[in-house]
Amino acid sequence: MLASLATPRVFFPTIGGRPLGIFVKLGITVPVQLYVGFGCFGAMVASIILSFLYRHQVTVNQDNILKCNRWFQICVMVVNYVLLSNALLPALFTSPDSQLATKIEILRNEPCPAKDLLHPDSYVLQSSVDRLFPYFCGLVVFVGCQCAFMGLHCSWVLFFSTLTTKLSRKTRKMQAKLLVALVAQFAIPTTLCYCPMAYFAITTLVNHYWQCK
Repeated sequence: MLASLATPRVFFPTIGGRPLGIFVKLGITVPVQLYVGFGCFGAMVASIILSFLYRHQVTVNQDNILKCNRWFQICVMVVNYVLLSNALLPALFTSPDSQLATKIEILRNEPCPAKDLLHPDSYVLQSSVDRLFPYFCGLVVFVGCQCAFMGLHCSWVLFFSTLTTKLSRKTRKMQAKLLVALVAQFAIPTTLCYCPMAYFAITTLVNHYWQCK
């Protein structure tokens, strides 16, 4: 919904773009739109981690060393929500001070710049991918490690570990189905969300000028 209200047009391979939606008519600045949009996306990712955490804690036995108390679970989720919802802040704080000078520099260096790059509503988040790419790769690894660890440990408990003797066959089967459903619910939307972002990152890194005719 936020994407439709902002209607962003990305300037490949520049790390920038121009919003074309109703938010512009309402006078909402581009940095605020970016913060809200990426903040909602980060909250969605944190919610996925919460789902994995809940399924993991339901699956493991009470005497398992990885069985966490409620306060620890709350702390984990607060850290994830705060970190992922504000993931774009470092990029916003280090964005170019002069948008006009940055746009002129892009026009000098890019063979095929966007036609409306100099439009007042266009915004360049970063002039280079050198600092931004490792940071977001670290976030992807941070999220992936959490989900992978909890998912793999649940799989181990349900399918391989002798600790499953404390679970009835019916309960173990139900938990396995819920875990598979959770992985499917996580994989499908995540793939759809990350494919455009991955394409954006690849085109920025390899300087693929898809706008040329």
